[in-house]
Amino acid sequence: MSVRSVYMEDVETETEEFTVLKKCLECEIEHYHDITKAKLIFMSACSGKHYFVYCINLIHNRIDILDSIDYIWGNTDPEVRHRPIAGKMPIISAAFQKVTNNKFSHFGNWDRAFIDLPKQAGPNDCMFFCGNTWNFGMVIA
Repeated sequence: MSVRSVYMEDVETETEEFTVLKKCLECEIEHYHDITKAKLIFMSACSGKHYFVYCINLIHNRIDILDSIDYIWGNTDPEVRHRPIAGKMPIISAAFQKVTNNKFSHFGNWDRAFIDLPKQAGPNDCMFFCGNTWNFGMVIA
């Protein structure tokens, strides 16, 4: 699948979703000298009122999922929770390609790894987890 086929409604028109994502990304990366040299890029995400962090891990060529919910305790499936975000990875990758003139790695189909980390105590603690993750910054170069 070509990058162009991910974000084009037809051969000429970018989807609205892609246009918004591209503009947001352009605003974020303008603060970095060269985003293509980053090793880890953190993005917050939300699915079903639950917040978590996705990390584009350019060291291991995978998407790391930092999720504080205890799926065993909640008797739920993390794959189901993360399916909507995983489905967006090709368009997110295409946005990175577009704003870096195709210099950024294509990560749309990389493997995803759930990173073992401390679990939240309360039902709404995921927002605090995301906030603490942002204390480390968006990009680690």
